[in-house]
Amino acid sequence: MSNQRFKIFLLVDWFYPIGGIEAFVSELIRGLSGNVGIHLVVVYKCRKSDLPIFPENIHILEIFHKNTFKAVETAAVLEKPDIIHVNNPSGTGVAGVITAKRHKIPLIISNHQIPEYQKHPFSKISNSILWKLLSWLDNRADLITVPSNFVAKKLKEKGIRKNIKVISCGVDTARFKPGIKEEAKGSFNLSSKPVILFVGRFGKEKNLELIVKAAPYILQHTDAQFVLVGFDGGVLNQLKELIDELKLKDKFIFMDYLPHDSELLPKIYQAADLFVMPSFFETQSIVTLEAMASGLPIVASNSGALPELVENNINGFLFEKNNPTNLGEKAVLILKNSKIREEMGRESRRLAVEHDFRRTVEEYENAYKSLLKDL
Repeated sequence: MSNQRFKIFLLVDWFYPIGGIEAFVSELIRGLSGNVGIHLVVVYKCRKSDLPIFPENIHILEIFHKNTFKAVETAAVLEKPDIIHVNNPSGTGVAGVITAKRHKIPLIISNHQIPEYQKHPFSKISNSILWKLLSWLDNRADLITVPSNFVAKKLKEKGIRKNIKVISCGVDTARFKPGIKEEAKGSFNLSSKPVILFVGRFGKEKNLELIVKAAPYILQHTDAQFVLVGFDGGVLNQLKELIDELKLKDKFIFMDYLPHDSELLPKIYQAADLFVMPSFFETQSIVTLEAMASGLPIVASNSGALPELVENNINGFLFEKNNPTNLGEKAVLILKNSKIREEMGRESRRLAVEHDFRRTVEEYENAYKSLLKDL
């Protein structure tokens, strides 16, 4: 088995700008060893030109949304994959599950998100429906992977009793690492003032208004600047209105989305002094891992999977859910004390190394092999 080459159908909806799922899939297929033949089955939700350039040994099967079911099955019959690996609980995921079961192909489902992650007026009703879909999908898998113990617990609470394995999304610790702060700040024309950083989607579920509401307290005690990097997920105008209302416009800098493979992405972490993640419902948080690998202390919401990354008073602080004053107090404690900031930064780096992406790749390869051990 150790020398046997096998073929994976890795199914994913591809959006742009890419989020955590797309970034994870992109890194996973780059990292898998030569023993794994990867066919990336892409259902486009973006322009084809927005798909990254992959190594030549990655075979990309392009599918368009209108014929997802038939196309996935036809491709599987033609290519005969050894394993199907589903990453989205969508039409793509359903097509992958049905194809795997119909043709008796071992099936892995990765749950990167769960229904509560999304926030909208009809969340309660839609989450109930989505949990039924997720349960239907997951209970047909031979193996379920999740990025955190938090997600594993949620699945079990919903009656999903299949084999569940926790595998971190991982972080490239060779790419994301501490750098020379003043040089990095110069790359973005930032002043030498302390930088409080957020990277990610400006969406309702990220609760970015907490950073804005915490800013007056932080600015009473420090001369910080706030840098928010990402793309609009529906709340950018509201954030800017709140910033204007609090007369903080000169304290906040918005930067456009930096693609996951951008050379500037590691640099923006290196330019920061503190990373803040105010989201109430992270299933892991790749950007928090990137900040940790870059040697940053973290202030994060005490909710979701974030306490699995942030050890309170070790590599940062957890703040009380929905409490901007508490967020501000934790941020000030770090920014006012260089010794605490440096010690927490070192601990962040140490903890991030435990999530090195090479370990993630190895665990997935072992998971694939475990399904084929009897072949």
